[in-house]
Amino acid sequence: MYEHGRLQEVQIVTFGSELSADTAAGAMTLVVEDAADFDENGGSLVINDQVIVYTACDDDTGTLTLAAALAADAEEGDRVKLYDPLYLTVVTSKVAQVKVDGDLDDADPIEAVIAMHLVDQLDEGIRGLRGESVLLELDDDEWRVVDVLGFGDPNAGVGVRSKIDSFTVTATGDQTLVLTFTPTFESDHVYWNGVEQQGQYSISGNIVTIPDPDGIIQVGDALDVKYDYRGAPVSPSAFGITGSTSDKSATAGVSLEIPIGDHEAGDLLILAVGRRTDTAAPSGWTLEQTHPYDVGAIKVYSRVATGAEESVTITAGGSDYMAGICVVVAGASEVVGATTDVEDPASSPYSPPAVAGDTQITFVAVDGPSAVSEFFSAVGGTSLANLNMNSGLWGFAAAEGSSSSFTLNATDPTVYVSSITVGVS
Repeated sequence: MYEHGRLQEVQIVTFGSELSADTAAGAMTLVVEDAADFDENGGSLVINDQVIVYTACDDDTGTLTLAAALAADAEEGDRVKLYDPLYLTVVTSKVAQVKVDGDLDDADPIEAVIAMHLVDQLDEGIRGLRGESVLLELDDDEWRVVDVLGFGDPNAGVGVRSKIDSFTVTATGDQTLVLTFTPTFESDHVYWNGVEQQGQYSISGNIVTIPDPDGIIQVGDALDVKYDYRGAPVSPSAFGITGSTSDKSATAGVSLEIPIGDHEAGDLLILAVGRRTDTAAPSGWTLEQTHPYDVGAIKVYSRVATGAEESVTITAGGSDYMAGICVVVAGASEVVGATTDVEDPASSPYSPPAVAGDTQITFVAVDGPSAVSEFFSAVGGTSLANLNMNSGLWGFAAAEGSSSSFTLNATDPTVYVSSITVGVS
């Protein structure tokens, strides 16, 4: 069975399932909610950053038999992901939300797995109202995208945001409205005094023209235009940075709540966690990079905002420092590159390595006798936010810009830095 439709969104889905019950360290089995993705003859998995070989899977009970003991306690709901030992990464697939052509009775899109030969052609991201035209095939009970028949908006990979521009009529006659941004293809809706207008207008670029030959529109009337637009490449002013720190007295299981700044649905959220003990991955976030460097250890996660997030909570794995920073990136949709760096001792100026992407964000951990702000200042058009641990022995900072770099304000030979740099587009 075949259907035609248009892509509304493409997502990367990680294979695996959730742990069905709390499991103590030392366990030799894991029980998951749904074992369908796991091979009955065994394979590799990862849970809370521990890679483990499993030797068998019971699909009926969801029980995975491990070849090595679980290293740390795991909680119900923790993600158990398939792992590829050859490529040293979790196993993923691309899944699309597709609106079937002519399906007027059902407004909900269907979910379809993107065939392997199309994975590189269809970028992750929200399409708005007019995505690529695709051919769907029903394989048993699973829909698959098997062909691309036509491409929609070439900027579909860029983050989509929604906006309403409001106008008050100051003169009668034909109306010309200048929008703040250029709408995506066929995403515009015009309202006159709250009533949507069906085809009684035209749009070119960011200019909306409303003809009024009969003089119906009056001075003082309200005209509103609701539309989607694609985010432009980000600049430092497009970032919002928030952070939080914990005291060294924090014990295992203590949580650190990191606030998330102002954002909209579709914005990219980048979370960096500095810790001297391990931390559990926050639910719904994708691990992008880990830096294991002793006291300068950092983990960086990402997710696309739903618009409802106010904070994210990190849980301590032991008794020691934690710090976190969340960066909101308007107009970006994904992390496209990530790398680590360490200088022991640090040089001045310190320049993190470059990565792919329209914009580079660097998270820096510094180990020294004083606060981070005493050592670093931002140069080269970047911004800098400092978070300092209470003892001053360990600090955490974030900077962002097209080329992140820092100047060390002191030449103390005991200062060491480690960093994770990510590129976003």
